[in-house]
Amino acid sequence: MKSMLSVLAFGLLIALTVPGMSEAADLGLITGSERGTYYQFGLNLQTLVKPHGIDLTVHTSRGSVENVYAVYQKPGVQMGIVQADVLAFVSRIQTDPILKRIASKTKMVFPLYNEEIHILGRPDITDFDGLADRRVAVGREGSGTYLTARLLFKTSEVAPKEMVPIDTDEALAELKAGRIDAMFYVAGYPVKLLSEKVAAPLQEVTPEQIERAEAVLSGKLTSTPAFMLQVEAYRILHTRDFRRWFGDAIPMEVQAFRLGTDTAIVTLPHEIFADLGLAIKRASPFTYTFVISLANDVDWYVPTRKAFAEGSYEVTTCPVKPGAGEMLVECASRLLNQLKP
Repeated sequence: MKSMLSVLAFGLLIALTVPGMSEAADLGLITGSERGTYYQFGLNLQTLVKPHGIDLTVHTSRGSVENVYAVYQKPGVQMGIVQADVLAFVSRIQTDPILKRIASKTKMVFPLYNEEIHILGRPDITDFDGLADRRVAVGREGSGTYLTARLLFKTSEVAPKEMVPIDTDEALAELKAGRIDAMFYVAGYPVKLLSEKVAAPLQEVTPEQIERAEAVLSGKLTSTPAFMLQVEAYRILHTRDFRRWFGDAIPMEVQAFRLGTDTAIVTLPHEIFADLGLAIKRASPFTYTFVISLANDVDWYVPTRKAFAEGSYEVTTCPVKPGAGEMLVECASRLLNQLKP
């Protein structure tokens, strides 16, 4: 199932044709939470329109219903990003007469991208009908996920035991703890719900090492430094920068996906050693497990502990401490076991 995401823009043309408006235009766009896709879209649009003399202010919000109200009555907000089915929700389910009147005067302008509807549940829930008489998390009240879930239950005539209005992170924790039976998750591709970030400890670098690395790469130490000396110098300076940005540990994302009941895919950042991928396959509860590296990040090699002790070009490029690769294996194995039906 998919839900089209669109821009909701009541009064956009009026805002652009107000008499006396100069070439520069001031517009407001209401989006979503600062961590969400809508807000990032708003920031990207802000950057794109600025060279054309349009000053776009991007506002955060708590969800689609708030966006509908804001476009209609909030000063300085002419546009909002909502799921396209929000108007269907208002017309078919919502009982608030004011919101119904606002929605009737609101116009969808154009689609931005598709969102996917994901339903995560206990292993015995195999289809939508299986949600009947279950406790199902439907997203925070007023959010796009909440509206979509309510609309689907209404149109399908499937009646859950309880619709639990909680956010995605809380819903996932409740599902893992067995306190709810299923949860809705509506998101644009790529979905990062079934992912986890490993905090990989970075190697220490001393001021003396940094000074020497800068001298190597600037040619002050020698005009033609050996190749491995250059590799080590780059790794030292990269590690210095990573420690400035991330502190003592750098986040490395692991993702896991299930295809049917017997096949899974794991994606890992950077170029991992084959032995780490084989360890994931051995630990996997699935018949077929595909391990993909160079996913989401492509900066260096991730060796095994054994390889760190032996040394090599690949080890020299790596800014994280020995054991980071094994941390990825542990994380991937845990995600795979959570996915197994």
